[in-house]
Amino acid sequence: MIRPDQPQRRVALYARTATDIRTPNSVETQLAICRAYAQRQDWQIQMTLSDKDMAGESDARPGFQALCRAVESGAVDIVLFVSLDRLSRDLGLVRLFQRTANSQKVELHQIDYGKAHLLDLALLSASDFRKLATRRATRISGLGSPIAAAPSR
Repeated sequence: MIRPDQPQRRVALYARTATDIRTPNSVETQLAICRAYAQRQDWQIQMTLSDKDMAGESDARPGFQALCRAVESGAVDIVLFVSLDRLSRDLGLVRLFQRTANSQKVELHQIDYGKAHLLDLALLSASDFRKLATRRATRISGLGSPIAAAPSR
């Protein structure tokens, strides 16, 4: 709840779905969840941005680029998303975005965990490492399963 002597906090909502449909939540569902959360917090929704069917490893996403510009310009106080991996699946990109947000005093919030911290980035990093190892094993084996990467004798 906001105090009467403080201005209402301005929030940007962001959602993304991947091309491989890793998340069961559509962009519309993610934004509805974020909208309800922002309303409960009494935050003013400044903008709603999304990228549908876009890989999280790249920053070449129109919604993400607009979000970056909003953060850099100070147009928002908070960026809200369902989970950190919806923002990006690339640790370096998330870290750069977080540094920019910190320099502008913009908070990053996840629905289930609240304000995002460095520990969240470490968990994303571990997830990225596992995913890269799986991809590498699959590519080496030429088969569709990382388990099949080890040759049988």
